[in-house]
Amino acid sequence: MNFISLDIEFNQPTCTIIQIGAVIFNKNTGEIVDRFSKVIHTSERITPYIEELTGISQEQVDNGVDLKKAYIELCAFKKKHKTHKQTVTWGTGDVKALKEQVTKVYANSGEELVWEFGLRDYDVKTIFQAMRLSKGERTKAGLGTAMEILGLKFEGRAHDALVDAENTATVFLHLLKKLSTI
Repeated sequence: MNFISLDIEFNQPTCTIIQIGAVIFNKNTGEIVDRFSKVIHTSERITPYIEELTGISQEQVDNGVDLKKAYIELCAFKKKHKTHKQTVTWGTGDVKALKEQVTKVYANSGEELVWEFGLRDYDVKTIFQAMRLSKGERTKAGLGTAMEILGLKFEGRAHDALVDAENTATVFLHLLKKLSTI
């Protein structure tokens, strides 16, 4: 069974989407089947902090694709691999923000949005926190720290949406294995 892990990077303080990253992975084999990454065009300036944090330059954003096109391509990517309807995420904010911003784009264009990502996510952060809480252990951790606690190696540059999506998939698979032994 294929799942999609999704991560989004935002400009600040507006929370405008500037990058969408996703990976399709097979739950049974752990294999990454395909990758998706789009830098999103926005007319606002990228803050120096966000440019440094994400590695996404103003030039990349200026030459990025519009959010509607990225969403259409992301939906096609998801459908191509016949993924599970729910999305795997680290935290609950990314899919919510994507839906809010894509809804606005569609409303402004007069077209009806077809939402392809289910009603809820598999929030890996909450699963991780619940497991830690059940053992009386500290629950606060970002993705990289959670991976370190679990004995996993964070691969790539943090705050790149594609990299974070792949690492989120790794944690999800690891936690599923742990849960299967309970």
